[in-house]
Parts: sequence; structure tokens; C-alpha cells
Amino acid sequence: MSQGPLAAFIALIGFCEFSFASITVTADVLDAGDGGPQPPAGIVIIDVQIDVSADDYWTAAGLRGRTFNGARIRYAFDANDQIVLVNPGLDDRFVTFASQPRPRHGDGRFINGGASPAGAYCPTGSSPLTAGSELNVAWFRIPPTGTDGVDGAIFRLALELPAYCTLGDDYTLVPGVQNPPGRFPLFQADCQFGGEPALATSSADFPTPAGFDFTLLVSGFGPPCVYDFNCDWAIGLGDLTQFLASYGTCRGDPGHVAQTDFDGDRCTDLSDLTRFLAQFGRSYSPYLGCP
Repeated sequence: MSQGPLAAFIALIGFCEFSFASITVTADVLDAGDGGPQPPAGIVIIDVQIDVSADDYWTAAGLRGRTFNGARIRYAFDANDQIVLVNPGLDDRFVTFASQPRPRHGDGRFINGGASPAGAYCPTGSSPLTAGSELNVAWFRIPPTGTDGVDGAIFRLALELPAYCTLGDDYTLVPGVQNPPGRFPLFQADCQFGGEPALATSSADFPTPAGFDFTLLVSGFGPPCVYDFNCDWAIGLGDLTQFLASYGTCRGDPGHVAQTDFDGDRCTDLSDLTRFLAQFGRSYSPYLGCP
């Protein structure tokens, strides 16, 4: 269940012509009330959408953020196992990717996005950062000029979540970087460099990027422990059995459990086993999280 969209209003008044151009930017958790295909259990989708004035068009945007409490950013991959940030295809719509404004549920958004990555946004760099726990990407429209007044979705952030023992499923987007009592962050859009907004966009009439920071929160009574699969407040034989059933598999393989991929490399391997064994045999308070 999610609550209403988070919005920022960006406006420019021409000093000479007194013209008025604006973009409304929203970040919204996808749920059944939005219609269209819904993500499977364990995946949360945040769509960034814009609404431009009739005499303006979108040109570029950037997003920088990181995950918390076991959440992982979910990407699409090509035949060479490289991350795809545009045109992920229709087979799996619940991945992270960018586009120029397209209908939120339209096929064109997934196969003809009309956008290209432009490196990292905050701080700037020649290549985007696309890790399981962190994202820093800028993208622009192709071709660079567009039709005035075209609204739509320009980015989809997909988060893969473990089966939490201490957290609920009521996801809420709030402005800024927040960590209030009784709520736990899963993703924070926070630039941390030069005071720039973590989610920013620009248009033909307003070339200076502007936007906002935001946090995705979920309710709970304690920080999650991703190693406790059976929710008995200990990392024991039951958890080891479930881990080993997934050991040696990768995303897309039969029997693979995403929660066993602790380092976010899409496979459950020796690195994950080392992390698990470091916690094995320990018990913990559900109010305090992993030991």
C-alpha cells in the first residue's frame, strides 16, 4: 500500500516577455490504484513523471540515491551481462531504467524510450554508477529537441526487498532525507555534493536542473536482519538450510532466492556464504537488528 505522490514545482518567469513555463515533477510508488501491470511480491517500483507546460519540453534529468535495510536496486541486463539503462524490453517491466516522457504503462517506454545515459549526475562523471546499493545517473532525450507539452514517465526505480521479519509493506515517499521513529528507510535520494537536489530535471525553457530529495519509508518495529530467513530471531540451522538451497545459483536460475545474495552481484556464492557464516549461531533482538 502506498500513499500519494511526492511533487516538486519548478517555474521560470521570463523577465522580458513575462512568459511562464513550468514542470511538475512527481515520484510515486506504483500500486493497484495506478492501474497497469503490478510488480510481484518483494519488488517496489517508484516512477518519476513530469508534467510540462504547453510551450516547453523535457530535455534531461539526473538521480542519485542509495538503498538501506537490505533493499537492492534491480536492473535489466543484455546478452553480455551488462546493465541496460534504456529500453529494457517487455519481458520484465519491473527494472530500473530511463526514458524521455512516455505513458507510464505504454510499451513504447520499455522498447523505444528515446533517451540515453549521460554519465553520472551527482557528482558528475563520465560513467553512471549502477550498483545494487547505489545509483548515480544522468540521462537526456534523443533527439535533443522535442515536441512542446509532452508529459509522461521519465524514470523507473525498481527495488528488490528481502522477506522482512520486522517490517511491513506500507511504503511511503516523503520529501527530504528522513528516518522518523517507527519507520525505516529503504531508499534515499540524496546528492550529498554541493547542495544539489538528488532528483533533478531540466527543460528547453529552464536548462538549469532543479528538483528535490526524497526517502522511501516502510513501517516496522525493528531494523531487519537479512540473514534470518525463518524469523526466529536467530541465525541457525534453519536459515543455513535455506541459504544452501540457493547456493550456487544466480538471478533467473531455478531455486534462486534473491535474499541470499547479500553483496548484490546477482549470484549466491562464496562471498555471500562468508557473510552468512560470520553471523551463524547468533541470536538478536528484533528491536535492534542483526548482532
